[in-house]
Amino acid sequence: MRAALLALVAAVLLSGAADACTEIIYKDKCSNNAVISGRTLSFPVSLTPVMSWVPKDAPLTMLNIAPNTPSTFGRTIKAGIPFVCTTHARAELALLFKDKSDPIHAKDFLWCVDGMNQAGLSAAVLYQSETKAINGYSKDSSKIDAINFMNLGGWALAWYSTVEQLKEALANTQVVWDPEYDAFGKAISNGLAKVPTLHLVFHDSSGASLVVQWRDGKMEVLDNPLGVFANDPLLQDNYKHFEGYRKDMFSNPAGVHPSVKQAASHGDSKGLLGASKGPKPYFWSVPGDYSGPSRFTRLALMKGAADSECWSAKSLLFPQLFETLSPAYVFKGAPAANQAMLAVMGILNTVYLPRGVSDTGTRGPSGMPEFTLYTTIRDHDNKVFYYRTANNPVYKAIDFNKIDWAGMKGAVQHSYMVFAEDPWFRDYSNEFKQGIWGTGSKELVTKGGA
Repeated sequence: MRAALLALVAAVLLSGAADACTEIIYKDKCSNNAVISGRTLSFPVSLTPVMSWVPKDAPLTMLNIAPNTPSTFGRTIKAGIPFVCTTHARAELALLFKDKSDPIHAKDFLWCVDGMNQAGLSAAVLYQSETKAINGYSKDSSKIDAINFMNLGGWALAWYSTVEQLKEALANTQVVWDPEYDAFGKAISNGLAKVPTLHLVFHDSSGASLVVQWRDGKMEVLDNPLGVFANDPLLQDNYKHFEGYRKDMFSNPAGVHPSVKQAASHGDSKGLLGASKGPKPYFWSVPGDYSGPSRFTRLALMKGAADSECWSAKSLLFPQLFETLSPAYVFKGAPAANQAMLAVMGILNTVYLPRGVSDTGTRGPSGMPEFTLYTTIRDHDNKVFYYRTANNPVYKAIDFNKIDWAGMKGAVQHSYMVFAEDPWFRDYSNEFKQGIWGTGSKELVTKGGA
């Protein structure tokens, strides 16, 4: 059964689709420096995703760091900070590992793929095919502590409040792979490696960003000042691609990227992003395919563009009136960081996979179409975790200020990410009964919504 499952998963992943995940953190000057992060997660299979809630002092199971060798932190740790995260592959892991005594079967073992804690630290796992190996546990290492790779996200959320704290902890902690779990590594890695081909990014409420990746089996912990993240290649190479793109753009004598010149010569400026360079305007084209470097560079450019101006809630033609459809127009009950969240949502929409397109930028039937499983938005200031799934456009919100932590009785809780009765839209079929001057309607135009 295990061999058959591995063959099936490998066939799915080797069909040509890979994981097109993209991540951003944004500190928005237009929203009192609100800090919002978000990501898309794209894959051809969902690996039984659930949402997990972890209250303070809840026990979390730690996997072995080597055969028959528990983590240096023990077989369990207690969560010092409450957090929520999406967890995956519980059903798949149960099929791969039949020994029910294995800690991987514990209800409180979490492979956190995306989450945030009450202090505003977030963690996200993204695909990285260049993770060919992950170092094993060494008793002789100067780093005396050790955890299994699959515990990294949950451990970070359970114990640390900031990127700087986590960075200091990782300087003294081995993050290792236990060959007991090679079957899962082979499944995730398309059968090309014995370890999961993944890397992680962490953000905090200051806007700081930290990447953890593996090069030739050795862990690298890197600051990420651009605040964007994608898949292949490794972070340094994505930075080189971005810098090369900018150099090409700014070194052009006319201040215009060559591809823009070509488009403009045909009278077509669609898809061009405008900005200013001193008194003279200039334009550049945004990379349009869905490969890792293009998505990384596209988000970096979009993030820079978002800094150039703010939306206005006031009408440009009639300042005494409000633009009720403007992203800057805040309705009662809207999130406090409304404009920042909409800015991040708009940027992430540029990397949301359309049907029939893979992360390589190719199109056409693949036999196993890739899709964006879900998008998450994290409000690091107000401590709200939002997500929407591929089959429902409505965002769900998990507000840390409203969670009934006491009702969890100190134990990890799980729920499905989406339910059949979740609304897909709000029905406006009979809203005409309110009329345009119904209760509160006039104030929408003359006084604003908030």
